[in-house]
Amino acid sequence: MNFEEVIACLQNTDKREEFIARLKNAGKQSTPFLNLQSAMTELKMHKTARGIDQKTTIQHTLRFSDVDDCFQKYRLVCKSWKDTVETIRFNRFVGVRFCYDLDHKINEGILLNPNYFGKYLKSFRKLNIPLDLENKNEIFSLVLNNMKKLNKISFAREYAILGEEYAILGEEYDSFAFQILQNSHETLRVLDLSKLIIPDIGFPQLTNLDLAIGEHHIFLQEFQAYFPQVLKNMKNLEKIELGLYSSWQCVGEYICENYSKQCISASRDTETLSIMPVKILEHVHDVNSFENKKYISHLQYAHVWILNPERPMSDDTRKFLTSVLI
Repeated sequence: MNFEEVIACLQNTDKREEFIARLKNAGKQSTPFLNLQSAMTELKMHKTARGIDQKTTIQHTLRFSDVDDCFQKYRLVCKSWKDTVETIRFNRFVGVRFCYDLDHKINEGILLNPNYFGKYLKSFRKLNIPLDLENKNEIFSLVLNNMKKLNKISFAREYAILGEEYAILGEEYDSFAFQILQNSHETLRVLDLSKLIIPDIGFPQLTNLDLAIGEHHIFLQEFQAYFPQVLKNMKNLEKIELGLYSSWQCVGEYICENYSKQCISASRDTETLSIMPVKILEHVHDVNSFENKKYISHLQYAHVWILNPERPMSDDTRKFLTSVLI
């Protein structure tokens, strides 16, 4: 039999079943069986089929799946899949919902499996953690022990309840923020902070920094003391975005005095033009709010919402354009 005839025989169901029957009849010590055994071993037919448990292939596929499905379903398929799931890294957030669910479980007295949650947390590259957790010590500890080399960290102040948020930003927050940043300083690319609690080490890959400025957040003395250290240790920063809260103006004046050339853009609040000479102002709803702003002459681009599309050039808009162009 030539090559094509052998392949055709193996692909034919009736021929294949007859072949197996004859092989069984010949016995384990027969020459046909020993020859076939040698051929199958040489072709590695005793190994699992390529792709079925090939770790890299499965991990590339599972990165498009839901993380909970990976841990609660696919992880249980077999031993090799368990290892594959537990060693994958998802470029996704551990978000506020997970943290609140964990907080609720602790409140209900549900015993957490540290081994499971540890491996679960290790699979993420991003962290968005709320600041108003009731069981923050337990959750902070779980995160610190299992989340390292992250590329984005955000402290979700927008989810915190007014009053509780401010109370939590004490020593517990400071210690947690310091350690989680220390764990990821070599890989971190994006960082969102409510306080300038940053270890005095390099952040070589950090390009985007968001800071909350104002009362109960980063105040003037803190900004003056630690912002130079930020610039020293984050040499590849491309953008610093400021979230402006009540009483932010004193920090704004300091920035204007020391970093006016780096004031590029602002959003929504035209009051920024009274404090800092920004060149771009976006998402403005009221053109009248531009009046009597100290740095209006520095403005080069304004994105203004037209609330009445039937009259895009209202009297207020004309007045604003005239005052800017003249």
